[in-house]
Amino acid sequence: MEIKKPEMGEKTRGRLNELYIMLQERNYKKAEIMAYFGVGERTAREMISIVSKRAPVIAVSNTRGYRIAKSAEDIDAVMHSWKEIDSRQKELEERKIPLIKFYEKQKEKMV
Repeated sequence: MEIKKPEMGEKTRGRLNELYIMLQERNYKKAEIMAYFGVGERTAREMISIVSKRAPVIAVSNTRGYRIAKSAEDIDAVMHSWKEIDSRQKELEERKIPLIKFYEKQKEKMV
């Protein structure tokens, strides 16, 4: 059985387009996005994630909020975001190691 996310409806597309336009204008904090769209934290994060897969959204730990990179002046912030993503990927890869070892050990017992 394969579990898939539901297809995106017109309302969701409209909200994502609106968020995209907002993030081009200025920096928005997650709480502002939640309040503006009347959604919870999880939905706001999902919306930001979707926009981030299509546009250069800057989100760095030392500055709260999200915005879209628009000019050469954003290069440092873009690189900072990029490095933070790389760091999170490395952390997740390290967390996978014990899971893989456990899985392989259990699989050997089943054979």
